Amino acid sequence: MKKALTLLEANELMRHIILFKLYVESEGSAMQHCNIQKSIEELYASDFNKELFFVNKRYLNVNKNYIDRNASFLTYEGLDYFEQWLKSFEKLSSEEVLLLEKELPKPIFDFFKFSKETTTVLSFVNQILKLADRF
Repeated sequence: MKKALTLLEANELMRHIILFKLYVESEGSAMQHCNIQKSIEELYASDFNKELFFVNKRYLNVNKNYIDRNASFLTYEGLDYFEQWLKSFEKLSSEEVLLLEKELPKPIFDFFKFSKETTTVLSFVNQILKLADRF
């Protein structure tokens, strides 16, 4: 059971990193081409698993129709899913908000290319929510 949960977590993380990166790079637009694989490889560094990336890229394309087959853009379905997922963070409890006050590691900060004010997980989520509200 523990191995299954570890695999589930790895898949969920990779899927949301792919969606996050496409969302941020396209500035919240669907059908906006971006090249994200290299930056995801840099984020994971020596822990990058090419098979995990391709399996989840295929899942997001074939099973969900959230991205194109090359993971170069979000579809309208992907944009809708991702923005709804982001908005779920607006309903956080005060305990959850405290947990999100953790400082972001530099590789994550660099990966999403946010402003210097985005230094905690909470400020990161707020920045993404502001981006979602613009569209």
